[in-house]
Amino acid sequence: MTAKMTTPILVLDDDCFMLRLLEELLSGLGYANIACYTNGHEALYAMQADDTMPHIILLDINMPCMDGIEFVRHLTARNYQGSLILVSGEDEIMLRAILPPKARTDALHIAAVAHHRVQYLLTWNCRHIANGRILPRIHGVLGDLGIPVPIICTPEEMVNYDPETID
Repeated sequence: MTAKMTTPILVLDDDCFMLRLLEELLSGLGYANIACYTNGHEALYAMQADDTMPHIILLDINMPCMDGIEFVRHLTARNYQGSLILVSGEDEIMLRAILPPKARTDALHIAAVAHHRVQYLLTWNCRHIANGRILPRIHGVLGDLGIPVPIICTPEEMVNYDPETID
């Protein structure tokens, strides 16, 4: 039996169609140890009852009863060390209207940096990321989620480049 077949995977989504679709996709890729749940309370109970943590969790953010953000807080409290894959059409930065809908890629960029605990995000994107009006709101969301806030700046800011002081 391969490691892929025995890797424990948890899929959490309130949409039964998405659950079946993800389960079939994972099965087709050779994964056999897949547990599917439609709400966070059931998933947490099952994780506690089995006394095992899945290595991979596919998680919807926008769910009734317990949303994905609250579920992640529970995982953090349990010191979850596995991989977390968000399969939602929304993310917290978008849900709080910090970034406009056309900036979904920028929100994903920030989420990836935050999730992987990257210390610095260097960007020339001053419209949606390295923006003095938006940065405090990004910091607020990450702080609310208990995620360390990366230093977000332009490369010039990083090296303290000041064209006025160059001879």
